[in-house]
Amino acid sequence: MPEKDLQTDWEQVRRELRDEVTDFTFHIWLEPLSPAGRSGSVLYVRAPSHIRTSVRERHHHHLRAAARRALGDDVEVEIVDDAWEPPGPSAEAPATPASAAALNPKYTFDQFVIGDGNRLAHAAALAVAEMPAQAYNPLFIYGPPGLGKTHLLQAIGNYVQLYGNGLRVRYATVEEFTTDFVHSLKRNDTSAFRDRFRGVDVLLVDDVQFLADKVKTKEEFFHTFNALYESGRQLVLTSDRPPADHDEFETRLR
Repeated sequence: MPEKDLQTDWEQVRRELRDEVTDFTFHIWLEPLSPAGRSGSVLYVRAPSHIRTSVRERHHHHLRAAARRALGDDVEVEIVDDAWEPPGPSAEAPATPASAAALNPKYTFDQFVIGDGNRLAHAAALAVAEMPAQAYNPLFIYGPPGLGKTHLLQAIGNYVQLYGNGLRVRYATVEEFTTDFVHSLKRNDTSAFRDRFRGVDVLLVDDVQFLADKVKTKEEFFHTFNALYESGRQLVLTSDRPPADHDEFETRLR
C-alpha cells in the first residue's frame, strides 16, 4: 500500500481509538504506535519495545475494534517490532478457517518463555490443548498484565487448529464478544451470534474482568458458558485476578 494511503488509514484508526479509550490510555499506550504496513486485510502496527508486550496483552482488542470501524469488518491488526518488513508484492496471507481468524500464529507453546511464575499455567494450558475437555475444564488463567496470558490462550487455539482433528476453535476478547452480541441485538437476530460462540469445541475468552459493567453481555456469557460446559466442550478464560475476587459477578458464574 502507498505510504500516503497507509497514513490516511492510520489517522482514521487513531480517531476511532480516541473515542474508545481514555485520554490517559491513549497518550501512554496508543499514541506511540505507528503504521508499519498493510497487506490485504491485515494492518501491521509498530510498537516501541518498552510497551509492545502491554499493547499486545491489554490493547490489541481496542486496536482491532477501531481498525474494523474505520477500515472494514474483516480487518485484522498485528503488532510488530522495529525489524519487521512488509511482505513482498506477491505474498498472500494464508487461508485460515473463520474460527481461527483472530489467532496470532506467533503465539505458540514453542515461543512461550517459561518461568517460575507461569510454569503451572503453561503445563495446564498444554494439557488442555492436547486433551480438550478432558484435562482441565474450564481452565481459568489469571495474573497481572505482561505474564503471557493471551499468549497461552492463543497457543491453545493454534495447537488445536493444527492437531485437533478438525475441532472448531473460537478466540475472542470480552470486548469482541460484547460488540458481536450488541450488533446481533441491533439486528434483532441473536441466532447467528449463538451459533458462532456455542457451536465450537473450544472457546477461548480473554480478559473476562471487563464483563463487570456489561449486564446483558454478562447474562449472555453465562448462558454460553453453561451451554458449552454442559455439552462437554472446552472453555478457557483469562483475567487479571482470580474468580473469587470478581465480586461483580453473580455467584453462579464465579
